[in-house]
Formats: sequence, structure tokens, C-alpha cells
Amino acid sequence: MKVNVECQSLNINPALTLAENGLISLLSMHNNKGVNSFDSVFGANDPHQIAEVLKQLVKKNVFNIKETNEHDSLVINIINGDTKSTSKLVNISKNKQIQLCFQLNDTKLKSITERSSDKKSFKHNLITVCFDNYTYRKLPITEVNSEQDFLDLMYAITPFETIVMHDKRLTRKDFDQVFDMINTYDFDLALFNFAIDYAISTSTYYNLSYEFVEILLNNLKKHNITDVKAAIELIKLQKEASSKKGSRYVAPVYDAPEETNQVQSIIDVKNLFTEDSDFE
Repeated sequence: MKVNVECQSLNINPALTLAENGLISLLSMHNNKGVNSFDSVFGANDPHQIAEVLKQLVKKNVFNIKETNEHDSLVINIINGDTKSTSKLVNISKNKQIQLCFQLNDTKLKSITERSSDKKSFKHNLITVCFDNYTYRKLPITEVNSEQDFLDLMYAITPFETIVMHDKRLTRKDFDQVFDMINTYDFDLALFNFAIDYAISTSTYYNLSYEFVEILLNNLKKHNITDVKAAIELIKLQKEASSKKGSRYVAPVYDAPEETNQVQSIIDVKNLFTEDSDFE
């Protein structure tokens, strides 16, 4: 069994019980961090007690639970807010961007930091740990049929997910380059996503060139671009100017993203949910 927490908000509430607030606090550590195994989220806590508290929180409208079955593994999706819209990942500090992209909770980040003697060793330890443990989550937007859909997607995902939606497997180089990207430029994640998507979409062989990504980001920085819509407009203007000079530029085509999931084993507690009509 796996757990996927994708809530717009998970806050401690004085009106809830100690057990309910404790579970909310635990879930918040895994919010928008992808699909994780049941054990990695809840640890050694009694699955029966977890199931009971989850049902209490559902009845109190704190969140909803939807069950899916992916690659023969039950996934408990914990969500709240308007499921037709997604929260924008904007105005996030570099440290928080690193945590979000590399799927780090505070405990993992502290552990990596304590084992690192300098920036170089921190980067090495971070990539080693996170590349081996990265978990693919279902994208919040599965179809791109308009520019607005594309904008919403760019603001809802991470650079790694941008790469994955183009049906590519992540490599250590991706982790290395994204780390450097976040630390070099003062952009929201959406602009990193745009640069990566643009680089892949305009490539003759559909490859990802980080040299081209760097050129794009420097171009956006030079023109003081701070959002994806402005980036699109800038590219359009530059394309028109280049066309007048006989450029053979080809405009990018944004494809609907592919859903990519990582297979994990099923644990015995799945019957706590599949046989309970409260979550249907």
C-alpha cells in the first residue's frame, strides 16, 4: 500500500483531538512529496489506529480520501481544497525549493546536513540520497489543451516532474543540474520548468540540453522576466524578430504530460481501506 498526500492546506486545529492533530502534523511532512509507502509515512504506528483517525478526519471534512490502484498497489490519496485547481509554487525560498524538488522532510534534510562538512559534500550527499529514493507522483494536471493549462501546470510541478512528463527517466545529472540551477538563479520553480520544457520541446531530437537551459535562463534574467506568461511573450517577440531575419526557428508544441509511477510493494494493511465503505 502507498500513500499520496496532496492537500492545499494541513493545519493544526484546536477543535481537533490530540491524535487528530498529531496525524495532521505527520501528514504535513509528506504533503506534495509524491507517493510513499505506508510504512515510510506512518512508521511503526498501529495501522488500525491510523485508519480510525483518518476516518475521523474525513468525517470532520478536514480532507477527503480517494483510493486508486496503480501497478497492483493500492494508493490512498489524501486531498483537500478545490481539486480542479492547483496551488502555485511561488515565492518559495531556495532551501524550500530544494526540499520540495528533492522530496526532503526536515528530518532527512537535517541528517544530510549533519553528515556534510561543506557545500560540496552536502551536494554529493543530497544527490546520492535523493536520487536513490525519489518517488514519482501523479501530476496534478494530466492534460494541456490551452496556454492557461500549460501555465497552471508549470506552477504546480517541479523541474524533475517536468522532465518526467516528457517520458524521460531521471538521471544523477538531472539532480546535479537542478541543484545548481536553484542555487544560481532567483526564479520561481515555474520558470525552471518552462526553460526545461522549452529546451526539450524545441530540440531536434527531443533531448534535454542543460547548456541551452542555461542560455534560456540567462535570457530571462537579462530581461527581468519573473513569470511564465511573460517568458512566453518574450520568446514570441524574439521569435518574430528572428523570423524577419530568416531564422529557421520552430515553435514548441506542448504535449499532454504522461503519468509516471514507481512500483512499490503492497503491505498487509490494505484491507483496512479496501473493505471500508467510508472512503468510497
